[in-house]
Amino acid sequence: PLAYQFENGLPRAYRGLLGSRAIYDNPYWTIYKNFMTDDVNRFMGFAQLDYEVIKGLTLHSRLGTDTYSDFRKFRNEIGSGTLPAGQVVNHAINSRDLNLDLYGTFNRELSKDLRLDATLGWNLYRNNVDNRREDGQGLASRDFFNAASANSFSVVERPTDRRLYGLYGDLRFAYKDELFLNLTGRNDWSSTLPQKNNSFFYPAVALGWDVTKTLDISGNTLSYFKLRASYGRVGNDAPFGLTTTGFAQARVRDGWTSPNGVIFPALGTNSFIPDGTLGNEELRPEFTTTIEVGADLRFFDSRLVADITYYHALSEDVINLVDISRSTGFTQRAINTGEIENQGIEAVLSGEVIRRNDFSYSVGLNFNAYTSVVNKIAPGLNVITIDPFGTQRIQVGESYGIFHGTRFLRDDQGRMVIDPKDGMPLQDPVDGKVGDPNPDWTLGFRNSITYRDFSLSFLFDIKQGGDVYNGTSGVLNNFGVGIETLDRNDLVVFPGVLADENGNPTSTINTIEVVKGGTDGGTNFYQNYGFVNLDELTVQDGSYIRLRDINLSYSLPSRIFENSAIKGMNVTLNARNVFLITDYTGIDPETNLTSDASNVFGYDYFNNPNTRSYGAKVNISF
Repeated sequence: PLAYQFENGLPRAYRGLLGSRAIYDNPYWTIYKNFMTDDVNRFMGFAQLDYEVIKGLTLHSRLGTDTYSDFRKFRNEIGSGTLPAGQVVNHAINSRDLNLDLYGTFNRELSKDLRLDATLGWNLYRNNVDNRREDGQGLASRDFFNAASANSFSVVERPTDRRLYGLYGDLRFAYKDELFLNLTGRNDWSSTLPQKNNSFFYPAVALGWDVTKTLDISGNTLSYFKLRASYGRVGNDAPFGLTTTGFAQARVRDGWTSPNGVIFPALGTNSFIPDGTLGNEELRPEFTTTIEVGADLRFFDSRLVADITYYHALSEDVINLVDISRSTGFTQRAINTGEIENQGIEAVLSGEVIRRNDFSYSVGLNFNAYTSVVNKIAPGLNVITIDPFGTQRIQVGESYGIFHGTRFLRDDQGRMVIDPKDGMPLQDPVDGKVGDPNPDWTLGFRNSITYRDFSLSFLFDIKQGGDVYNGTSGVLNNFGVGIETLDRNDLVVFPGVLADENGNPTSTINTIEVVKGGTDGGTNFYQNYGFVNLDELTVQDGSYIRLRDINLSYSLPSRIFENSAIKGMNVTLNARNVFLITDYTGIDPETNLTSDASNVFGYDYFNNPNTRSYGAKVNISF
């Protein structure tokens, strides 16, 4: 506890205290004092009824449900940085998903060589969520996280009801089991879009050719060879509540009435105000059109399998929340934001390296490389800022989510321009692109080993490229507590060329020697460029090698269960996020300040570490 708390109960923080509270919370204080518990109970299941009308024609009905209750309790101890009076939050979520399909299937040999498999159906998807949050602030004492401990309370209840109706059809033709044609189409009606735009249709067509069968070239070396191509268009509706303007219970903060300010109802009066999101009654569904070509190959009696695909995807009318002028009375609005184009290669390779009577070793490789570019946004818009610091953006002509911010001034050859007065690099007066969070490529490497009744499986995830905004490092260096600042007393000559009297680059190589961390009243490389330093210095390469998971299983011998109802039993031990190899200096290159559900990615700003988990599983078959 002394790592994050003094003996008198006050927090120990890297920037010290402001009165009795931390300016920024110690990570260990966050883990042990500002922690959350989550209790989830979930039920999933389905029922299906099939009726054969005539031979080849069958009617089906399938009803599925996914229902869960999720009770979350958030705690903030007295003395925490953001909520010094303490906080307790009881958050209850009850979600019910209902999925109903009514469809018919038709199978018929149209001729000696031509077969048809057809499906025509209707779908209903409904999602109901009851979302209640009780937020109590101003706790009576430390470590007493009970609703009765709070001296002020706010309650939010946000129920949602989303419905999606769909009609769909699927026609599959097979000619001599060599040539395959698949035609599909679906039309959806969504409750989250304006009525005039809530109907959208999206088709797809796919072709396949079994080359080995047509040309009769199957052998020991090449066991199977299939070519395929497809065109598809997928539609998507909007998240709940973006077409209308909602209301929130009013609150008045005057800077004196703490900790919550004045919350309505107050003095016998209730009040509601429009929330921060302005509804958009012109929202349209977003579409992604994808073209794929690929090949499936199998070698050596299918011991080696390769699946290679090239794809090109064009996303249009993408729905994004964008900031708008506060003079409107709102802070953001959902709009359809133009086109984003992606293209890339996916390659899956798997094979049995060793196959013996009681031992086998198999590997699987999954490679992915892609590029993305924003073709256009919306009329009058070339840039949308999507992150809380104003650094990550959607910009026409660039990859999605590039980092754009402060940077060094450089000449035409990319050399830094140095101030001849103090020997320090100059800042470019014009911000620019300083990083790209999209990786150059990713690779999954699965290994599977089986020996008698034991099996071992482990997966390495490798990512090359993909920048991360390491705001944590920038702030720590600014305060002189980051490990990079250990060279603060070193004499250095910054590589680059000197500037002239107007700040323009010259051809003169810099030779001015300076103390990197500065002297009293002098310059300081770690403090000259703002609170989190230059964005160029804060953005780091996020490449890594991670042991994503490892699983060890043992199947008990079947003889143990002779003359019993049990047919078999398997015991598995597993672990996730076992270790990480990376040059990234932050908490984790996969961390994200705004969570995986947001449009922002690659942000590290005093985030908590990712979790490492261990588990055990027992499977019993009867």
